[in-house]
Amino acid sequence: MPCSRRPGMSQVISGAAAATAVALALPSFGLVALVAALIAGVIAGAIWALLTHPEQLALVQDGKAKWLDAFEEYARWIAPIQMSPRRVAKPWSYGGIDFEPEDRVFFMFGSANRDEACFAEPDRFDITRDTQKSIAFGAGPHYCAGAFASRAMVADVALPSAFARLKGLRLDEREPVRIGGWAFRGLLNLPVKWDAG
Repeated sequence: MPCSRRPGMSQVISGAAAATAVALALPSFGLVALVAALIAGVIAGAIWALLTHPEQLALVQDGKAKWLDAFEEYARWIAPIQMSPRRVAKPWSYGGIDFEPEDRVFFMFGSANRDEACFAEPDRFDITRDTQKSIAFGAGPHYCAGAFASRAMVADVALPSAFARLKGLRLDEREPVRIGGWAFRGLLNLPVKWDAG
């Protein structure tokens, strides 16, 4: 994995990118591997979002916003799970299209989380925005069972630890960050460096 490697916290950055790549390439690892990869990918992605939006990072570091705000906005902005299939339960019509029981439809979370009717300037990463309408974790009976755990792991532990322990954390401009995936979306790499010591 093309990530900077140094003793200490380097495994957080390189591990996040590597776990995402492995789980997405080898879905037979199962649900546990997928969840771990998604969380690792969100950690790497949120770090990237904050590094590319230093004014947003400054809000957190100055105590004007919380790490949770950064996590929630990243999950809305990138939507690590871009789509989810559903089966139609009963006859239904929407927008002139008829659906019958057992038809398959796909919810496009990435699109919904950038809906201009719900979010002003939806393509902008803004940790001060109200993310209550985000469906990054689904909704109703399909709400993610691990949402609270992932919030705790990312916002309470991973993000503050990475920025506290990796002094001068910054992107390594020698390699571009790559984002990929359709159903599961996120960073494919996170080239970074930080100050020794």
